[in-house]
Amino acid sequence: MPKKTFPFIIIFFLFVLPLFSSAAQIVSISLDRQILKPNEKIEASVSFTNPTQNQLKGQLICNFTDLNRKFPPMPSVEEFDLAPGQKSKAFNFEMTVGKLMPEGLWRVEVEVRDENNNLITESYKEFKVIGTKKPIEANVNICADRSCSERKAVFVENETAYIKLDSPLTDLDISSTIKDPSGKIENIIFENNLAVYSLKNADEGSYSLWINLSKEGYLNQKIERNFAVLNAPAEIQSVSICNADGKCEGEENKQNCPQDCLSGTKNKNSKFYIFVVAVLLIIGAGVMMFIIKKKKKGL
Repeated sequence: MPKKTFPFIIIFFLFVLPLFSSAAQIVSISLDRQILKPNEKIEASVSFTNPTQNQLKGQLICNFTDLNRKFPPMPSVEEFDLAPGQKSKAFNFEMTVGKLMPEGLWRVEVEVRDENNNLITESYKEFKVIGTKKPIEANVNICADRSCSERKAVFVENETAYIKLDSPLTDLDISSTIKDPSGKIENIIFENNLAVYSLKNADEGSYSLWINLSKEGYLNQKIERNFAVLNAPAEIQSVSICNADGKCEGEENKQNCPQDCLSGTKNKNSKFYIFVVAVLLIIGAGVMMFIIKKKKKGL
């Protein structure tokens, strides 16, 4: 190594590196633990030094978030007012790990912003969450046929209700019951995510269906559905507001009676108002031209 470069290396380590070190220490984040399990709490102590040459007033924003941003942010805000080079007090923030929080790396993210919301500096520190459970993604439909091509909420006595469970997960543990109008509770069995429930001689009224789902490593889920049984098909009379007579009147509007109100009386009234406005504008223009000509003759 040439002798001339040696003094420059010494100067670099003595003067330049401390500048980088001080920049990295503008924000200080201290965590009380690095690995968390469900129901455990992490505490973060945050302080920072005013890096500007002016009085700095603003907000320190701290947020706990997973790296994939699957969990909604939980920001906390603290106010500060610091002189140039002054170090803030230690601000304390905390988060408790819930059962549904995603596993993996998380961050404590810190932003320092002035009173005009300009970013002054930012930093973060990582920690790990383990042992949490994922939610079970599932949906239940009550149908009129085995393939569940027609969903149904009202059945007639002696029909059959097909209860279909849809989920991307396999090997789910399923326990299910149905309560009839008299309060009697009956267990039903699923095979290949389908249960068949006969309504032969069923009582008229409302039925409640409960399905409990469980799987190792996942959070238990309960799904509730309701359906009704009638002794005979219902005779439903039309109570539509729309009269479909070409006139938009009464409670009819373009939402509940588009066949009348998009081309009927109200629409015609709108055209009439446009015509009146156009005539008034023409008359106004004529009057203005008359006044201008009269003034020119006067000159």
